[in-house]
Amino acid sequence: LKLIADIGLVGFPNAGKSTLISTISNAKPKIANYEFTTLVPNLGVVSVDEKSGFLMADIPGIIEGASEGKGLGISFLKHIERTKVLAFVLDASRLDLGIKEQYKRLRLELEKFSPALANKPFGVLLNKCDVVENIDEMTKDFCAFLNLGAQKLNAFDLEPYLGFLHPNLTSDFENSPNEQSALFVLPLSAVSALNTHALKFVLLKALQ
Repeated sequence: LKLIADIGLVGFPNAGKSTLISTISNAKPKIANYEFTTLVPNLGVVSVDEKSGFLMADIPGIIEGASEGKGLGISFLKHIERTKVLAFVLDASRLDLGIKEQYKRLRLELEKFSPALANKPFGVLLNKCDVVENIDEMTKDFCAFLNLGAQKLNAFDLEPYLGFLHPNLTSDFENSPNEQSALFVLPLSAVSALNTHALKFVLLKALQ
């Protein structure tokens, strides 16, 4: 059985996925400050306004080799195969593994598991940004790594950090984004709820 959700959260253990889904949805997953807190997929309903909402899935943290069955592996990767948009949740505060390396390793696991899954529309969330002093510089460098132009975020009442929003998310442009081009790069904090309200509108637009 595969979960059917609109948004699938992808990240390493302890990246803050469970905190995020509990902050913006009705899901109440177990949360603790250690790896593999999440042992089963969580599904939450995100209400944007009275008329709009979507389903979000949080799967247990991915480890290297997950595509080959290591850790909780394939049994949970399959749960995001039916999602429409992937949101990579990266830990911006992590010192032993930078956000670019986190992203590369996560994407590699998805590509090895399913090229179709790896080619889904996606965005990137730089979590725990409230405890990172150089978050603007880090975001600018990450956007350059993805060949994106960093920009001051002000649409959807986002905090004025550097980040990236695809033109399709903020206007009526008809041209579709490249499959491998991020729809958004958004610094946030799931714990302090920084940018999490605005994230609902960003994700809703990404689904349209």
